[in-house]
Amino acid sequence: KLALVFNLVSWFMFYAATRTFSSSMEASLTMVALELYVVRRSATEALVVAALACVVRPTNAVLWVGWFAMHVAWRCRYRRRFIARVFLIGLSAVAAMVLIDSCLYAHIHKHHHTDGCGWNMPVVVTPWNFVKYNVTFGVSALYGVHPWHWYFTQGLPAVCGTLFPLALLGMWRAWHQSTTHAMLVALIAWTATALSVNVHKEFRFLLPIVPLCNLFAALGSIRVRTKWLVASVLLTNVAAAAFLSTHHQSAPIQAIDHIAQHRGLNVDLLMQCHSTPFTSYTHQRAVRLRYLECAPRALPTLADEIATLTRDGSQSDVFASDPSEYVRRHLSHGKQPDMIVMHRSAHELSSSVLQSFGYRTSAVFVHTPFGDGAEDL
Repeated sequence: KLALVFNLVSWFMFYAATRTFSSSMEASLTMVALELYVVRRSATEALVVAALACVVRPTNAVLWVGWFAMHVAWRCRYRRRFIARVFLIGLSAVAAMVLIDSCLYAHIHKHHHTDGCGWNMPVVVTPWNFVKYNVTFGVSALYGVHPWHWYFTQGLPAVCGTLFPLALLGMWRAWHQSTTHAMLVALIAWTATALSVNVHKEFRFLLPIVPLCNLFAALGSIRVRTKWLVASVLLTNVAAAAFLSTHHQSAPIQAIDHIAQHRGLNVDLLMQCHSTPFTSYTHQRAVRLRYLECAPRALPTLADEIATLTRDGSQSDVFASDPSEYVRRHLSHGKQPDMIVMHRSAHELSSSVLQSFGYRTSAVFVHTPFGDGAEDL
């Protein structure tokens, strides 16, 4: 029961698991599969759900490779039969995914590449494309690079919050209790270690193992459970969830919400790409949004070096180098928008140019209560 409480009040589960991330679906399916295996001891059903989780997000295969390797080494009596079952279900899931993806991509691009779903449609293997572009070509590195130890020194402590010390205590106790408990502890360590190989790291990538950390936090609190401990955990997590979901880095949501209240607007978002939820939040066709392109200038082939991947020369890069000059050229040579959204730091550098074209400040949205206000919109 305490594990359920910790999962319900966890600030990160509240903050991230409720969003439309593929990681959210991945985490849910992972917990269902582990429950089927550990509690109900239904390996076949667990394999089916695990395969679905890998289809939703290919990186989930990292977690299951570790889990099933431990299962074969420590728990499995009929290894050949189990391995055959893994390959059968896995290949079936991959075949179904390739067929569906290939058919749908062919249908989307039928006017340009093919006549639609049929024998002549191109074969699309999404996991391979995922690995090829994000790992082999290093596209993910364009979205941030972190040190190898980031998940252990910053990732897990942050997503667990005040439950992290209890989780460590619970893992230490669980390691000596049973093989199943030890496997779950090893699964957390294996997943975080395997994900650390990629230079690009995000908090949400840890979402599938956060419920396990909360489970061990409950185990760690058994002998130290007091009213003040439970109260402090509840208070800190609820406070963090409330603040991070309403005030922290909320300017993009407030700005898009403000735009959505005005129909028929042409709006230019002059800021780094992916700074706002864009049309996924406006839900209005009457509002036209344009943003600065930031796609890699050229994608490499297998013979090219990863270093050829760059955003140098993109609209976002040119704007960041000289906001004032970019705004002047943008408004002089193109159709002037009804509204422009930009960060306070860029606005201060280009305010005179904006005023010369008749623009004035209509709204200001605070990005976070802490900081110098440079990221305000």
